[in-house]
Amino acid sequence: MDIQKKEKLAALQIIRDKMKTHKISTIELAKFLNIDSVSLSDFLFYRKVPNDKLINKISTNLEKLEMSKFKSLNEEPTFIDLSFSDFEASKIPPKLGEKICRIREKIQLNREELASCLKPPVSSQIVAYWEDNIIIPKLEYCVQLSDLGVVTLDWLLRD
Repeated sequence: MDIQKKEKLAALQIIRDKMKTHKISTIELAKFLNIDSVSLSDFLFYRKVPNDKLINKISTNLEKLEMSKFKSLNEEPTFIDLSFSDFEASKIPPKLGEKICRIREKIQLNREELASCLKPPVSSQIVAYWEDNIIIPKLEYCVQLSDLGVVTLDWLLRD
């Protein structure tokens, strides 16, 4: 491998490390660079070797993107004044908690065991809130619950 290629690969590794450190995805950087993410990925993962001009463009724009992310993290959050009348209240399906409880009992788990089965895990108190219809589980948890109970998502969410 010639020296110039080694230097390019080292520069690309530095770029990948910065992306990882600042949690910048390939897609996000590609949008910022105005190139397609597949091409950028080919360069970043050494499937294609970019020219020096492109490496400099990627590096420069990565720094700009890092700075814009840093600034947005340090800015004061802006709040929009909305009253509750601007939103239609979500209604918890009356039988959702009962169905979650039935699924849990069907697979013979207590609340704590069910909570630890879910990804990411939740507390047993959250499962209790779901079963008591105090809060609605996120969709990702509804999908997992329906899979565990071998029921359709439709059955779980409809009354």
